[in-house]
Amino acid sequence: MEAFGLLGFIFGIVAFLQVAMLKEKVSKLEKRLGSQPITLSEDAIKHVKKLLAAEQQIKAIKYVREQTNASLVEAKQYVDSLE
Repeated sequence: MEAFGLLGFIFGIVAFLQVAMLKEKVSKLEKRLGSQPITLSEDAIKHVKKLLAAEQQIKAIKYVREQTNASLVEAKQYVDSLE
């Protein structure tokens, strides 16, 4: 009987941790849904344009994402707008 109580306790903790992780994911998604237009400093824009001139579009998109926390789609649209 004690084993079932311990298993229930363990499953409860696991469920709690999963709920906490899901809440964090939802919070991140909510932030993205309400995201603002991408803005970069002049130096960052110059860096992106330099990468584009060197035909390194993927690195440019990655850089924009790192600087702004934008989604992949948002960063690609931004980089495309600079070409």
